[in-house]
Amino acid sequence: MNKLLPLAGLMLLTSFALPFKAGAAVIFQDNFNGYTVPGSSINLPASSGTTGWSAATNNAVTTTKVFKDTGNIFGSGTANQYLQINRTGTSSNFSDNVVTQQKTGLTLGLTGQASFTFIVDSSLGTSTTTGVQMRLAATTSISNASSAYGLGFTSDGLYLAAGSSFSTYTLLSALTAGQVYNLSLVYNFDSTSTYTYSGGTVAAASMDVWLDTGSGYVLVGNDLLHQGGLATGTTLETFGFINRSAASLGIFSADNVLIDSVASVPEPSAAAGLSLGLATTCFVLARRRRKNYAH
Repeated sequence: MNKLLPLAGLMLLTSFALPFKAGAAVIFQDNFNGYTVPGSSINLPASSGTTGWSAATNNAVTTTKVFKDTGNIFGSGTANQYLQINRTGTSSNFSDNVVTQQKTGLTLGLTGQASFTFIVDSSLGTSTTTGVQMRLAATTSISNASSAYGLGFTSDGLYLAAGSSFSTYTLLSALTAGQVYNLSLVYNFDSTSTYTYSGGTVAAASMDVWLDTGSGYVLVGNDLLHQGGLATGTTLETFGFINRSAASLGIFSADNVLIDSVASVPEPSAAAGLSLGLATTCFVLARRRRKNYAH
């Protein structure tokens, strides 16, 4: 029995190591655990540092907060903290309605990977004219003219946000409200060259989108052409979230934001193989344990 334990430990450690990238160059990361939250939540502090955000928006109809995960909704323990954008109503002031929460001043370059964990709430609704978008952009804005890539989130779907105003939606994957998802976007804003990364290749001026529902990453969007008004070959500098429209309502939660200059996504077959191997090892251990008890 003891001879099986090192194998089980190796399988377990290897399976946990899959999402992490050896030798990768981290550009920006935030798991939101570095903020002091004396109560249940605080307004997300604005910061020009490498671990903070450049803008924080809170007004009569929208709050952007760091929450303590007392309900363990992300499955990382009750000490975990996460970002929540909550829009409860509309305002006559347009700037209150179309809210952005972004990290600017980054050097994202032309190629790399943006990853984060997220949960969509049923309050976001199913309409593709509302919800939340994630964007990669240049300069200090995630406006239509400055953005290169966009993804849309509703309570039941992940979409490619396309067109000059990111208003044309194409479904990439169905989503379930309340479920935890991991997303990785591999971007290549070079105007001519294909980008090869650990997990695949992405064509020039395009992105690959990988989604993990808990059983391994699956490629849900391949070689999705850039959108918006930004010219290809422009260095990307900004990552952020924005309300889809002035009519957008609801809650969007995110955690473990990571932007890396070296893209590497675990292959689904490898993840599935390791999960199967771990399950098999546990089964063998259980059988051996029962035999020992019988003797």
